Amino acid sequence: MDPRAPRGNRPGDCRVIAQEFAGDLFDSKCSAKLYARARPYHHDLVIQRIAAKLKTDDRLDHVLDVACGTGLSCIALKQIAKRIVGADISAAMLAQTGRDECIDYLRCPSEALSLADHSVDLLTVSSGLHWFERIAFLAEARRVLRPRGWLVIYDNFFSANLHGNPGFKSWFASTYLQRFPTPPRNSEPLDERSAKQAGFQVFAQEKYANLVFFDREQLVDYLLTQTNVIAAIERGEATLDDARSYLITEVSPLFPSPEPQAFDFGGPITYLRKIG
Repeated sequence: MDPRAPRGNRPGDCRVIAQEFAGDLFDSKCSAKLYARARPYHHDLVIQRIAAKLKTDDRLDHVLDVACGTGLSCIALKQIAKRIVGADISAAMLAQTGRDECIDYLRCPSEALSLADHSVDLLTVSSGLHWFERIAFLAEARRVLRPRGWLVIYDNFFSANLHGNPGFKSWFASTYLQRFPTPPRNSEPLDERSAKQAGFQVFAQEKYANLVFFDREQLVDYLLTQTNVIAAIERGEATLDDARSYLITEVSPLFPSPEPQAFDFGGPITYLRKIG
């Protein structure tokens, strides 16, 4: 079954504050270009772990990647999938994706996926669950997944731990987060009870870690992709040029070497399986 097949009319449009807020933050051409250029590519590491956990000897027929952004997470899925659909609410993000014969992209919210019932073997979410209306998304995930299908949710967090310079983490907590507070989101982990109520079993959970090397300019570009900064720009509290100049001035004393420096990243991976 083609996961893009029409579903027919479905009652209700899922208007959700968190999702609409995320749409406002990410549906900017400038933000999307920064994402495409400056976000670290960690997805291969996670997809290899998914392959090992799911014991996928052959590539899966149909995989859906929700909140796919500029498509980096979709590209990694080619290791384990024959056909991939990337879904995102942001037209600007989707405009930054490249053409790939294995990947199709759809613009739709996570709570109203434009896919056929029971059409997907695996659904992945990379750093997006905190923006979703969770109950509505899980209902959609259950609808599009085939019986006993997989839902895998993962994140990749910036720890602000700069190797060899503990002062950076102090600056990040005391100065950066004061100037650019974290926007509201639902950061609660998806627990076993909530998963079961939504029709999923928590199969496994694990954590992983990875290093990312930034020079000063790359670090500033990465920080400009964080929703902390994007939200401030959207509120009119700063322009992109203002934010860039501020960050370069702030991080320069903490980043004296022109060579790329190592930062700790990492996050959790939660494997869920559709019940029935």
